[in-house]
Amino acid sequence: SRITTDRNTAAHFERTSDLAATIRGLAPTVDPDEARQVAEATMVLALDLANEYQLTKPPIAHNVLVNMGMRPRGLCTHWAEDVLRHLDGLDLATLDLYWAVAYPTRPFRLEHSGALVTARGQPFETGIVLDAWRDSGIVYFGPVTDDTRYAWQRLHNTITDPPPDGAVVPPESLYD
Repeated sequence: SRITTDRNTAAHFERTSDLAATIRGLAPTVDPDEARQVAEATMVLALDLANEYQLTKPPIAHNVLVNMGMRPRGLCTHWAEDVLRHLDGLDLATLDLYWAVAYPTRPFRLEHSGALVTARGQPFETGIVLDAWRDSGIVYFGPVTDDTRYAWQRLHNTITDPPPDGAVVPPESLYD
């Protein structure tokens, strides 16, 4: 079924406020304005991407349409890439952004990708997952360590987290 979204609902504003508070709670050094910017940008972008991707649900059905060439984008890697590129454009001073991947060694590309935000300089494991794929354009967010659905790992990437020498980086095809 087709996704319909409305960014002007009380629920949207409440979830955006909850995400901003969750990000602020990462550390006392987090700028509240940056937390708000990331929350607002993430929530609005997810709605915009749902429309741009011509999203259908459930997500796995949309993946089939993308892989058949019937939809332009909308795989979890697309969500992660687009969210990270957008948030990276905010030029954040008190927050760091990461590409998170779960089950990267599963056969048939059954891994899962999302974005992750931490307080500047804090470990990946202290971060908040931002995953708009799993609920078809509705952003899941929560501490990476509390996510019982996915076992997240840091994935170095060319958008927000350049790899150290010798680190594995996703192939450039992930960014197409």
